[in-house]
Amino acid sequence: MSNKKIIGIDPGIYGGLSNGTEHIKTPLKRVIDKKPVFILDKDKSGKKQYYKTGPKAGQLKYKVKTPEKSHFELDMEKIIEFIKDSKIVVLEVPGLTRGNMAKATRTTMINFGILKALSELNAEKVIYVSPQHWKKDLRLSADKLEAIEMAEKETGTSFRTSRGALLDGPAEGFLLRKWYLEKWNISI
Repeated sequence: MSNKKIIGIDPGIYGGLSNGTEHIKTPLKRVIDKKPVFILDKDKSGKKQYYKTGPKAGQLKYKVKTPEKSHFELDMEKIIEFIKDSKIVVLEVPGLTRGNMAKATRTTMINFGILKALSELNAEKVIYVSPQHWKKDLRLSADKLEAIEMAEKETGTSFRTSRGALLDGPAEGFLLRKWYLEKWNISI
């Protein structure tokens, strides 16, 4: 079985996908909910303001009255491109924890549903596993740093940004895949 045919997915906006060699953050696209509103910029006496120099010289100046409102959502086309023709997708089931905000829980479950549907449509088989189950089998705690260090050791790849922020989504995507291979004793 080709190693690119097994995909691990840590769901959510800050999740990640891994096929064993390529590890990516969950692809997102920005959606504009409301365009910004601009008004003419006027000085204290009420006169219109113009650009005096530069490429906009002579043009009216505008200022933002109401800023743009937008949000990010899953980029389904890029996700499909990553998982299409895969044999197996290992998808983490979001845990239900007390104290989460209702809006955050709702968004998480909607995104999980999207990833579930895309996986079911584009892979031969989908395996669902809770974070507690696969982390217990790999002898990991809930600590994200521990998972990242294991993924870095296994792949030789850094799962951190240039500023040191942790990229736990792609790392956990890789570890979900690793869990499946070890669980079913599959050698690649």
